[in-house]
Amino acid sequence: MGWFGGRRGGAATWDGVDYLDLVPTRLVAFEERPEDGQVVLLVPRYRDAIWGRLLQPRLGPRKRFVRVPLEARGSALWRGMDGRARVRDLLPAAAAAAPGDGDDLARRVCLYLQALVDNGFVGVALAAGAPPSGD
Repeated sequence: MGWFGGRRGGAATWDGVDYLDLVPTRLVAFEERPEDGQVVLLVPRYRDAIWGRLLQPRLGPRKRFVRVPLEARGSALWRGMDGRARVRDLLPAAAAAAPGDGDDLARRVCLYLQALVDNGFVGVALAAGAPPSGD
């Protein structure tokens, strides 16, 4: 499985694509904790076609979602994911949230984004007008 193919994405080919030109889009709801500003993702407990439609609406408010807390870097990235900003544009916020990353920041952000995509929390697309990078 290649980068950003995801479980649901099938056999997407991302060869020759600069990952920093991808545009992440949120796919799940979230809330921010007022005491520390940490983002908590609200992932539906049942997301498949049958169980999601039959059981999910019948669950109580405390059991309806699995709550996935994001750390400081993840919260900063999540706030910047508006469906228009490229990953490249999110790097300054990630650097401010985790100042110790240094030169490795872009790679770590791409790997973090890969984990969000693999779990179905985020979808990605190539930015409009962004040419594939030449290898």
